[in-house]
Amino acid sequence: MKRISILFAAMLVWTCCLAEDKLQVADFSAAAGGLVTMNIALENPDAQYSAIQVDLYLPEGIEIVKLGDDYVYTLSRVADSHSLSIGKMNGYYRLILSSAMNEEISGNTGTVIGLSLKVSSNLAVGTLNGFLKTTKMVKKDGTGQIIEESSFHIEISDVLLGDVNGDGEVNEVDAQQILDVSVGILSVNDLAVPEAINVPGGNPSALEVNAQLVLDYSVATVKPW
Repeated sequence: MKRISILFAAMLVWTCCLAEDKLQVADFSAAAGGLVTMNIALENPDAQYSAIQVDLYLPEGIEIVKLGDDYVYTLSRVADSHSLSIGKMNGYYRLILSSAMNEEISGNTGTVIGLSLKVSSNLAVGTLNGFLKTTKMVKKDGTGQIIEESSFHIEISDVLLGDVNGDGEVNEVDAQQILDVSVGILSVNDLAVPEAINVPGGNPSALEVNAQLVLDYSVATVKPW
């Protein structure tokens, strides 16, 4: 990561963010004890960029999911040569999206990075704040702009995880609806309680895992969450 950071520090011309181009996170909700995907969007009507560096500050009790040594994320609007580096710093994560071939991020609007977040079961219902700080957006020629800070809100709810149909129970009906989402019969927005799909131990990229966990929950004597 140090080598990539030096690249950003050596960019030729930086301008402060007077243009409309911006990196942002829309406000979202999450259930205590569950998982949620946080989308980072690049809105760039004025220019095309090939690389982004941003420092992500999450509230205490929320962290990026890690499987082994790897953080869980998805990339959109990027070329095959793009890769994402995530480093955990003192109180924040540094994200660096760059292209080995200096290729541009495609399009002018929409998500570029989707991060899987784990929410502590100890968080109380309420609104928490997160921040994107010192965002650097770099063009192919090395010029770019810096955005000092933008904020977003995370609404913590007391949703019963797994109860996607909102009937107050977690059972095989919920498991079937999650399975239907995983195969495309339903969309997440068709669910009565979409955020309830993010069960502990689940995988937002393989929702059949969530369906099995919900089915296991429905027959367990000792409930796992």
